[in-house]
Amino acid sequence: MLLALYRHSNGVQTSKKKAAIETASASASKIKVTFSDEDSLRPLLLSTPGLTPPSIPFELYAKARSASQAGGNPKPDTHHVLLHSSKHPRLDYTAAPAVSDQYLSHYIAVFNPATSDLQITPAHHLSLRSVPRKTAPIDEDQPKKQRATYAAQREDLGKVFGTKKAQKFIASRTDNAIVKDVKGKGQKSDVQDAILESMANASAAATPQKQDADEDLLASKPIPRPNLSAETVEDVYPFHTLIPASDARLIPIKDWQDAARNNEEVMLGHRFPAFHLTPIGKGDDVLKLQALRYLALLLAFHDALTGGGRNGKKVPKKDVLLKKLGPVQEIWPEALIESVLVS
Repeated sequence: MLLALYRHSNGVQTSKKKAAIETASASASKIKVTFSDEDSLRPLLLSTPGLTPPSIPFELYAKARSASQAGGNPKPDTHHVLLHSSKHPRLDYTAAPAVSDQYLSHYIAVFNPATSDLQITPAHHLSLRSVPRKTAPIDEDQPKKQRATYAAQREDLGKVFGTKKAQKFIASRTDNAIVKDVKGKGQKSDVQDAILESMANASAAATPQKQDADEDLLASKPIPRPNLSAETVEDVYPFHTLIPASDARLIPIKDWQDAARNNEEVMLGHRFPAFHLTPIGKGDDVLKLQALRYLALLLAFHDALTGGGRNGKKVPKKDVLLKKLGPVQEIWPEALIESVLVS
């Protein structure tokens, strides 16, 4: 039960509790609230559950949530931030956003009682974790390996810059290390020469056989044949090896070019085609745009597959597949869909 105290003033009853609430409301109405949303650096809140924060410097890393937000200072609603430090003698510290914070926003409020101003600023929130730093194992044989390396370097220098007598000595020592007769005089017999020659012929004959085996193994895999003599990444899988010429002629690109150059929105179900449509569509590379559109069809086809697990995904019946493709079948020629089904 709540009891209210009353006083009589000129015959009128006045509630003390009500008067106190009115006084607090009147003082609260005088507080000026300001929300800071300027393009400046934002403060950072750091949680250290179970840790004592060390007095070491941290490196700040920021990544924009999208390409359009790459410019400007990192803000909580436009950038992901991360702190990392390896300055501790034995531990590595990393501060990253917590999983529970993906749907939360954090703010810092500063109240100035002199001016009754309340300034609210968005802030990043990170959680600090530490892991022991891995140390490289001690190699006990390192001095021996280093001495062997120095000896090999001296031998190489002798072969290149040494006198004829020194070069002959190095060559004879190498021969003695490879083959040695029973008496240990370094003299090669006819039998040993025959063995070395047969070994050389066998190794020379094994090289093309190994190449043939590698080519047969590569041909048995369900992947396009790469150009092993390519010198750039783009030449490893040329366009015509990924998309047959009969399918490339059926890929429509005019509507995507017009939409990209007019900054119109194109609804796509996957991020990769959506992010690359505008820069490729505004350019003049027709092959890249055809490849991007063909990829969009393959992704839509993959989404329409059924099953999974150990038995893998299965292609449904054609009428079911076309129904699952939905609006996609309206922008793709039927012959192109038939080609994807067959392949």
